[in-house]
Amino acid sequence: MAERSVQRRRNAAETAERQRESRSLEVSPRSVPRVISQDHAGYANNFFFLYYICLPKEPDVQHGFMECLYPIWMRSDASSPLRPIVTAVAGVMLDAWSQIKPDLPNSLSRAHYGQGVEALRRRLQGTDDAGDDIIMAALMLVMYENLTSFLTGQRNRGPHMTGTTAMIESRRQQPFADEVSQRLILGARNQVVGRAISSAESVPTVVSNWSERTTGIPTTPYFKLDSLKIEVANLQADALRLTQIPETPDGEIVAILNWATELDEQFSIWSASLPPDWPPTRVSGPERIPQSVREAGLYQDYCDIYRSVFVANTFNSYYKSRIVLQMVIIACLERLNSEATSLTTADFLLSIQDLADTLCASIPFLLGDRVDASRLDDTRVRFPSIPGRSLPASHYSTSGAFGGFLLCIQLVELLPPRVPLRPGQKQWIGGQLGRIKRWAP
Repeated sequence: MAERSVQRRRNAAETAERQRESRSLEVSPRSVPRVISQDHAGYANNFFFLYYICLPKEPDVQHGFMECLYPIWMRSDASSPLRPIVTAVAGVMLDAWSQIKPDLPNSLSRAHYGQGVEALRRRLQGTDDAGDDIIMAALMLVMYENLTSFLTGQRNRGPHMTGTTAMIESRRQQPFADEVSQRLILGARNQVVGRAISSAESVPTVVSNWSERTTGIPTTPYFKLDSLKIEVANLQADALRLTQIPETPDGEIVAILNWATELDEQFSIWSASLPPDWPPTRVSGPERIPQSVREAGLYQDYCDIYRSVFVANTFNSYYKSRIVLQMVIIACLERLNSEATSLTTADFLLSIQDLADTLCASIPFLLGDRVDASRLDDTRVRFPSIPGRSLPASHYSTSGAFGGFLLCIQLVELLPPRVPLRPGQKQWIGGQLGRIKRWAP
């Protein structure tokens, strides 16, 4: 009886603590302070959850592993490594929006980062399966490293996704049974696939098979796109290997070429199957695109408006993936004799340029005319418009929080010399990346 009484009190205390945390997330500041609060951790977490996690949901759009953070955070205990690691990420975000360098020796986010790394190391030394909170902690650790690398201009020497992959693969005692756990796997898969494409590596077979563990999750366009991107990563890795070997037989190059063209067709089928309100609306003219937006970042004389920031990011991921495919096709054509295929490089060079231009056309919608640091949810920021349609109120904060962050992931892939763009476009893109870096994480 005594043990049951103690357990009841413990459960009641944990429930009360979670209710307090939930209420604290609802009562959050509406602007970033210029003076850091004494309760830096609490303020940073409130800021982070309000603007980056507790967003209006779009049922048919999956935002990645961060969509799982709130429920996993709420059911994690106070000793979980997830707590200090999330606070470290939140602190970096808050520092960045407060115009404070995240690499200062006395940065509070660095202190939380160190605590989280040590707590995660101790937990992984045990024999228990890695729970959802441990896998999420590892993913947030990678996010912290990526953020500080971008904000400080230093090379990212932090942990990679291999450790997270091993944790998921070795988990046997705690099956991924509920929806949150399964979404976490798919979020981790998204990170592995993105890294593989960026580094021209293949996706491990075990990661390709993770979808078999997520039968309880509806198949959204986002998840279908990730499955196609696995093929892109594997194709690119094989093509790079074969096209760099002088003695590779033409037959093997033709096989890669056929694979690439077939996969490009699958991307076209994916695009045609999207919900009718997903494709962007193209606008032009001063009555649709304010002059301040033009001056801040309009590449052509038009731009595209999407249903939301996350739909725009899904399309940009699609554009980037197809650019990779076109480049593989061109590499194959350059190796083959003209008699081996009727395809020519000219059409694919034009396709790359069109895809890059379309990606650039999303910038005004994602960034508006923001050029300097201001409130993250600043309603004075102007955006392009569609006649008779107003932007949702949440777009101001969502574009401020995620617009630049997500754009950077896509835009940096257009800068390497191997990407064939028209003269001056890469310099323009570099200017947009610099603009983002001035005011956003």
